Amino acid sequence: MGTERCLCVVFDTNIFVVAYLSKNPDSPTMELLRRWRQREFELLYSDDLLVEIDEKFSAREIGDEQR
Repeated sequence: MGTERCLCVVFDTNIFVVAYLSKNPDSPTMELLRRWRQREFELLYSDDLLVEIDEKFSAREIGDEQR
């Protein structure tokens, strides 16, 4: 029986903010999000990180409907 390992990643809050603000679909931050959506790795996060992301988006007046 093989033991397959999953690549697990923790993003900094800025990855999400910069990716959202990016106008370049080929930017490194957009690539990271694209690869996560393609399930190339598992994204690990905490409730505190989600709160921080929400705070950063709110500070930039980016509403829930825009996210």
